[in-house]
Amino acid sequence: MTSSVLSIRFATLWRIAVICVALTLATLARAATPATDTARAATLYHNYCSVCHGDKGDGKSRASGSLSTAPRDFTSEASRRELTRERIALAIAHGRPGTAMVGWKTQLNAEETKALARYVRTQFVEKSGEDATRRGRTLYGHHCASCHGPVGRGVEASAAREGVKPAPD
Repeated sequence: MTSSVLSIRFATLWRIAVICVALTLATLARAATPATDTARAATLYHNYCSVCHGDKGDGKSRASGSLSTAPRDFTSEASRRELTRERIALAIAHGRPGTAMVGWKTQLNAEETKALARYVRTQFVEKSGEDATRRGRTLYGHHCASCHGPVGRGVEASAAREGVKPAPD
């Protein structure tokens, strides 16, 4: 083979290699891991939210005493009932009229707002109910399940199978 043919083949292989590397890097840049997303959202929460809502999301913060209205306690029962990810995202973007909560739409893009809303919902709103649920299941298991069964149907309970009849109503 002549040197010009080798040069053309080398140049072609080089272009293919560069394209493969570029595609791989682009794919890696787009594919953020959940751990990375959570860490990024935690940083956003720390930078934009914790000064008012507190590090634990309970509204107890360094600034809470100086605000005209108390910051939202994300760990409360009311928050579990009322706050969806969409509602949290709207509050992040547009603020809450009549409160110290300002909108962050000029500082946070749509993706950051969604990530932050997801973080608040999963880390504070949903987790606050997990402890109460766990305690309730434990209490039920210790004091109720022997008569009422594991899911509260009673008839399936071991006491019913052993011939123990429930008291009349």
